[in-house]
Amino acid sequence: MNKHKFKIQPRDLEKKAKRVRAEGLVPANVFGNDKDSQTVQFDAHDFLMLLKDVNETSVIYLQLGKKEIPVLIEEIQRHPASDDFIHVSFRAVNLKEKIQTEIPIELVGKFELAEAVLVTVRDEVEVEALPTDLPEKFVLDISGLNEVGQSLTLADLDVDKDKVEIMVGEEGLEAPVVLVQEVKEEVEEEETPETEIIGEGEEEGKEGADEDMPAEEGSKEENEGKEE
Repeated sequence: MNKHKFKIQPRDLEKKAKRVRAEGLVPANVFGNDKDSQTVQFDAHDFLMLLKDVNETSVIYLQLGKKEIPVLIEEIQRHPASDDFIHVSFRAVNLKEKIQTEIPIELVGKFELAEAVLVTVRDEVEVEALPTDLPEKFVLDISGLNEVGQSLTLADLDVDKDKVEIMVGEEGLEAPVVLVQEVKEEVEEEETPETEIIGEGEEEGKEGADEDMPAEEGSKEENEGKEE
């Protein structure tokens, strides 16, 4: 395994970060391993070249004068328009102590089941290992998935259990990473036209008319009694 070394310099806090970047340098800080955060800087082009050989799980040995600091890249901030480096954070580690971090899961192979879709449930998993034992990534071959209902779980990851522990427990290893689901076509519901009940309006009209008519003064027998 190659030992990735990278030269850095102490940063003068009296110089604004904008000016530091204008000089082709990147402001950064180193924290962790029970030490106070330290502000540093380094050449932007050199860091770009370094990123071609490392990732967030690679141990990098920062060269600060005569000191050598083993670190992991914690965060890289870039400008949204120019993609230039704005700031970088390094996490100092003890090479003799295990740490926990997220490892990406890369899918390889072709999925060719026309009547189904491959659903990715998770694309990374937390592990615990010595910094130098951290895998760069886990690779999962999906080419064998050819039936609806099939899945690949965390138990299918190729892990060196003597060095790396997946932090999910025994039962958690059955959690799916990807699964095959049937493609369901959406059926549009036809709008049902409103049905008018013939005669209902007439009855309502009749009732309304009866309510509007004046009540009769009395029955026929009552009227005859009055005439007598």
